[in-house]
Amino acid sequence: MYVSDAFGDLIRQRRKVLGLTQQELASEVGCARVTIQKIETQQRRPSQALAKRLANYLHLTDTEQLSLLEIPDNSLRHTKLRSHVSAKLPVLSTPLIGREEETQVLCERMLASDVRLLTVVGPPGVGKTSLAIHAATLLQSYYADGIIWISLASIDDPTLVLYEVAQAFGVRESAHQPVLEAIQAAVQGRQLLVLLDNFEHLTDAASSIATLLACTPHIDLMVTSRARLGLSSEYTYTVCPLWLPSNEYGPTAELLIQSPAVALFTIRAQAINAHFALTDANAAAVAQICQRLDGLPLAIELAAARSLFLSPQMLLDQLDQQLALLVSGPADLPQRQQTLEAAINWSYQLLTEAEQKLLQHLAVFAGGSSLSALAVVCGVTDLDDQKSIQLLNTLYGLVQNSLVYTTVTTSGEMHYAMLETVRAYAQQKLKTHGDVSQVSHRHADYYYQLARQANTYLRGPDAKIWVLRLTRAFPDLRCAFQWLVQQDIAGAVRLLIAGSCLFYRCTYVTEGRQLIASALKRCDNDVMEPILQAELHQLAGNLAYMQGEYSLGQNYLQEALDTCLRVQHISGMIKIANHLGNLALRQGQFADADRWYTQSLAWAREHGDTRLVSIPLYGLAQLARATINWEQAQTLYREGFELRTQQDDRWGMAVNLLGLGNVMRQSGDIDAAQTLCNRSLKLWQEIQDLPGLAGVLHALGHIALEQGCYDQARRCFVESTSAWQQLGMSLELGWSLEAFACLAVCQNQRNDVVKLFRAASFIRTQLHSPRTPAESLQLSTVIQIAPEQDNWHTDVVLSMNDVQMLVEELMADIPATSLATV
Repeated sequence: MYVSDAFGDLIRQRRKVLGLTQQELASEVGCARVTIQKIETQQRRPSQALAKRLANYLHLTDTEQLSLLEIPDNSLRHTKLRSHVSAKLPVLSTPLIGREEETQVLCERMLASDVRLLTVVGPPGVGKTSLAIHAATLLQSYYADGIIWISLASIDDPTLVLYEVAQAFGVRESAHQPVLEAIQAAVQGRQLLVLLDNFEHLTDAASSIATLLACTPHIDLMVTSRARLGLSSEYTYTVCPLWLPSNEYGPTAELLIQSPAVALFTIRAQAINAHFALTDANAAAVAQICQRLDGLPLAIELAAARSLFLSPQMLLDQLDQQLALLVSGPADLPQRQQTLEAAINWSYQLLTEAEQKLLQHLAVFAGGSSLSALAVVCGVTDLDDQKSIQLLNTLYGLVQNSLVYTTVTTSGEMHYAMLETVRAYAQQKLKTHGDVSQVSHRHADYYYQLARQANTYLRGPDAKIWVLRLTRAFPDLRCAFQWLVQQDIAGAVRLLIAGSCLFYRCTYVTEGRQLIASALKRCDNDVMEPILQAELHQLAGNLAYMQGEYSLGQNYLQEALDTCLRVQHISGMIKIANHLGNLALRQGQFADADRWYTQSLAWAREHGDTRLVSIPLYGLAQLARATINWEQAQTLYREGFELRTQQDDRWGMAVNLLGLGNVMRQSGDIDAAQTLCNRSLKLWQEIQDLPGLAGVLHALGHIALEQGCYDQARRCFVESTSAWQQLGMSLELGWSLEAFACLAVCQNQRNDVVKLFRAASFIRTQLHSPRTPAESLQLSTVIQIAPEQDNWHTDVVLSMNDVQMLVEELMADIPATSLATV
């Protein structure tokens, strides 16, 4: 950052207009009188932070400020854009002090012609993130499509890095396209700077970063990490601690304030204590505090937080005592990392025993906690008793000591969290001082109970609230599973099953299958009760066939059924037989489907549970519709709807209304079909079920086609296709292509009809899923135009990548809107 020479003239003019002396202005902006004197006479350029404080205090206009502060445009690779390009960057909560030179060098390196990957390295707490964000903010005018910031602090699996990048680019999860290809397609032709923040714990993903750079030639990466990535194309910039005052400055506040470290301490202390001021009496102690903390911004800020009730000398005295305890810290850690640990440990040792313990317990959460969750982990069972008051008081102490910060969720609930470096420190304390097993068990049990509780509401009127709660809790559900899978495999499986609604109803299908695979590996060597093992295999089978892996799904489901038969677990037998019927129906095996559905219904009627009876009734209705038995299908859907209504099962009501609407549509009663599908849509929106929303929008798209509303039809098809892509639902993607083929017929786009129908047939070939008689009837006009593509086991050479590209082309012209508000 450069500050123009005109700055001094403007400061002098504005100061005189306000009637201020140099000393008065210096006192107001936290610097020495001599500093103001040198700025006004162009003997010294102010730091960026001081320039900002001067501009704010003297009420300089935005135009005046922008004319004075500028970056040198010396890039060989980028041309500065005239228009402002917005950047998806967080706003720094504290001023960046003493980093003018580093900012300039960082910007120049990032713009150099041979630099595409720049890793900002340095010890923890040195301010890598703040510096990188500030530099990126200044660089935004050099990147035509902006800058994207991606925090990696909350993930601990290197395989998820590209998924985080994909999410930041707005790429939705798909089982049909590798994530790298999806990213490449999303950013094709775009000029972006991507800031990957907190990479040090994910270095195994470095090769993925190299591949990402290789396939996205117009994307530059800036990475913050404690260590290099170790790539051949990598350039590094090491962030050093803040400049510290040397002995030559003497003890005066006027001289010491020129040190960025001292200036940072002063500003943060004043934020905590409005009465704090740097004086000749305390300046030396402040300087020594900064020196003992090696100029690390995090350490300095933690120290300054104590200025509310401790003088600088008292702070220095206590810091001396704590540093003595850390002389023989871990020898395998870098020296600066030991210093950060010293700073955090010093602040930690100033806490009460109760505060220390609470900090340890809070560290078990992935990204923070609600008060109720924290209470459970701490063993407080009643939030109205004396222990809860103690918990609140202790938590307040942690917030006051700047080790815990608060945010408010969208529901208005207070959320408590800590910096990642502080959390890592607290986690280590939890491991070395005792009850990590008990705390982790309580944490896992809390989220298990939360998921179980949610399941009782997910089919009722409060489903939307509980889906949102579980979605917010997913990082902790994942964290709890990762701990349980190593300690208590049965507990891990119970947690998976309790939280499985997120896999079925939201966009966690692929990750859910990964977690299930981890559990299945452990189950090979562990004894588990048969019913629990059957439920795990059932879940694995359902998600497998949901994503089109029918053979694998069949194997898991058959294994689950065998186990249930062996122990006579009736409800399991009913559900699994129904799922096997679904699999048979998708593969055109109608006799097998009828056998499985009929068997499931017989078991359900024998069991006497109307809720279970309604499950195979729906399967038989689907079979009747598929085989063009409209009357039987209507009867079964209506019977199922009545049973589900008696149970106030909104999901079951919605699915039967949708089925009935499809029957009416396919049999020619369009008005009745629209009424039924709109009722179904309202229920799907109410319970926030993504597959259900996709299905009803698909049906409404076909209804719009029949009504000649082609734009509305296309919009519905785009919406449903987008959802099915996120869920990785393969056969449904084929339905989408067939729907777009129908739209192309209506718009007389014969070439598109052939192309779309061929792609749909390719998907069916891959899945061994022929069209049902009802589907062939619906597509009769399409088949007349492209008869050679009607053979579902076509030998046409395509790939799923070809299909994905075709789908993206279809969806490109209409931005997807929120399914929840359609």
